[in-house]
Amino acid sequence: MALQLARNAEPVENVEVYVMFVNTTNRIVNLYWVRRNEERRNVYSENIELTLKPKQEVRVNTYSSHTWFFRDYFTGERMHVRAKPLFFPIRIRLPKREQPDVLCDVRSRVSIHFPVRTLRENCLWLIVKWLSSSSDSAARELINRFQIPYTLKQQLRHLLNCILNYRCITEPII
Repeated sequence: MALQLARNAEPVENVEVYVMFVNTTNRIVNLYWVRRNEERRNVYSENIELTLKPKQEVRVNTYSSHTWFFRDYFTGERMHVRAKPLFFPIRIRLPKREQPDVLCDVRSRVSIHFPVRTLRENCLWLIVKWLSSSSDSAARELINRFQIPYTLKQQLRHLLNCILNYRCITEPII
């Protein structure tokens, strides 16, 4: 069976691409897209169906010029597709059974997954997630009292700021 990827067969242009995003994580994930030469767009604010609960999926008709990325709803941590933080849609076409000379577009499955992290990154995220449940000033005070190297404290503060800033710009689901 012949498989054709449109980007290999045609010049780069803005073609419609059919995908099915699948949240394979145990987290709620926001889907975002970026058009070339335009500002970031939050799909969630336009269409609530594109905030995916764990194991949920959604069919999307997008364009090859759209770049997609995914974030944990609560922490803002970037999720990945095919071990990369960005997804670039590619048009996939297969020959029709009745007419092998005619190609038709197919919907590709895009699995959103948890990023591969080092043990250090995992530990930092777990600590910050725990700290972020307390008030901002209490979390910062706890970090300052930790008897750990200064560089780790800096990284914890940075992750805490990322989570708090992300929470400020997102809206609750309900």
